[in-house]
Amino acid sequence: MLNDSETFPPGQTFTPRQLRILKASVIIMGVLIVLGFGLLLVGLYLQSAKLGSKALAPVSTSAPQQPGSQSTVPIVTEPGTELHEAFADQGRLILHLKRQGESEFAVIDLATGRETQRITVAPRR
Repeated sequence: MLNDSETFPPGQTFTPRQLRILKASVIIMGVLIVLGFGLLLVGLYLQSAKLGSKALAPVSTSAPQQPGSQSTVPIVTEPGTELHEAFADQGRLILHLKRQGESEFAVIDLATGRETQRITVAPRR
C-alpha cells in the first residue's frame, strides 16, 4: 500500500521520491561522463608528449667521432646502379637504388654504420 508521499501526482508516472532518485542518477552519470572525457583528453596529451619527446631524442652512436674524422660506410652495388633517393628515419638510412628496370632498397643502421637489409624489387616475369 502506498502512503501519501508515495502516491502519484496527477499526470505523472513517478512518485516524488522516484523523481529525486532519477534526477540524482542523471546528475551523477553526467558528472562521470565529463570526468571520463577529461581523463581521456589528459591521457591523449600525455601520450602525445611522450611520443614527441621520443622523436626529439638524439640518435646515439656506438663510438663517439673525433672532430675532423669521417666515417665511411661502403655500399656495394653492381655496375650501372644509380642512387635514386635517400631517406633517413628513426636511426636508419634508406637508399633507393635503380638499375636496368629493377629497384633496390638498402637499409643502413646509422648507429653502427652497417647495412642491415637489402630489398630487391623487380617486375613480375
